[in-house]
Amino acid sequence: MQVLMKSLETKADPIATLPTAKDSVKKCKVMSPARAMALRDEAYRILGVDLTTIPGISVLHVQCVLAELGGDVSKFRSAGAFSS
Repeated sequence: MQVLMKSLETKADPIATLPTAKDSVKKCKVMSPARAMALRDEAYRILGVDLTTIPGISVLHVQCVLAELGGDVSKFRSAGAFSS
């Protein structure tokens, strides 16, 4: 997965800063919090948006989205449409 993620282009604004992570990312029980934060940062770089801000979406869900869709979530008109 890391190889795939490294090969995807950057869509995030290089000047923009990523907002503070939710507690669910900071207290990830499946992987170390540092690894979860790194995965969140890399997903933000690829997608240009932080999908972990959507209720119910964890860094592991975002990793699955990247595996299925690649770096393009623009086909969804809103966060609500993406969530449903």
